[in-house]
This record gives sequence, C-alpha cells and structure tokens, in this order.
Amino acid sequence: MERERTDLEVRLARLERSQRRLRCLVATMIALIVGAISLGATATPQHPGTIVAESLHLVDKQGQVRILINPRAGVSLLDERRRPRAVLSVDNTGPGLALYGQTSKAGAIFNVNDDGPAIAMRDNDGNTRALLTTGAQGAALIMSDEGANERIALLQHGDQPSLSFIDRSRRIAWRAP
Repeated sequence: MERERTDLEVRLARLERSQRRLRCLVATMIALIVGAISLGATATPQHPGTIVAESLHLVDKQGQVRILINPRAGVSLLDERRRPRAVLSVDNTGPGLALYGQTSKAGAIFNVNDDGPAIAMRDNDGNTRALLTTGAQGAALIMSDEGANERIALLQHGDQPSLSFIDRSRRIAWRAP
C-alpha cells in the first residue's frame, strides 16, 4: 500500500511539473502573439515591413501549409498531411492550447477560463481519460475509463482532501476520508 502511494505521488509530481512547463510555454506564446499583434496594430499599412492580412499561411518546400494563423483558428501547426497537431487560440472564455496525436481526437488540451486552468487528456476515441483542474471550489484530478465514466477522483476542497474510487455502476466503491 505504501509503495502505491509513493508511485501516485511521483506521477502526480511529474504531472504538476509538466503542467507548469506547459503554462510557461502557453504564456510565452500568448505574449509573443500579443506583442506581434500590438506591433501590427500600431503600424500603418503603408509602413515598410508591415504585413496586413486576414490569414497567414506558412508553407514548406513542397508548398504544403504547415503553419496557419488567422483570427478564427488562432495559430495552428499542421503535419505533412495538413492535420492540426498543435493549436493555440483565444476565444471569449480564455486562451487554450491543444496538442493532438495521430488523430484530432487523441491529445491534450490546456485552457484557462473563468473557472481556472484545466488540462484534459483524451484517448484515440476522443474520450477524456484524465482531467486536472483548479478553481474556486479547489483542485481535482479525475481519471475515467475507456467509456468516459469517472473511476478515480482526487479532490481538494479547502483544507479537506478526498480520494474516491467509483465502480462500473457509477457508485462510490471506496472513499477516504
């Protein structure tokens, strides 16, 4: 039992480090984009070196679009098959970063909205399998099975943590405290 707790603590610490690094990456990317937009907004279109466009497509040597920038899609990094693999965007709820695997279903989504920051990890079927979030109610780490049913919930409300295991019939099988 003590060994399992240590493994969980180690994995949670790695996840927290990864989340901090990704937050820094997102903040840096947002700062760069905001800076670029600010520079573009202050320059007049007649100013040499200024590009004014509704969309920007950066292509590779074969002419394939690899980076797409526009107000609707944000900044999208595309693979050789033109599939989005990383998307940085801002909407009316806040900034978000989506990283995709081989399909647009699998991946990780990082966002910050009015409720606070969240990280969702999705499987190949698009089901959220792990969710890490913080907000006014506290912090939560929720893990789900392949059917997107919550199975493990680690919650922190105020100074009261709890750990729950949920069975297949969606009833709490075990809880501490």
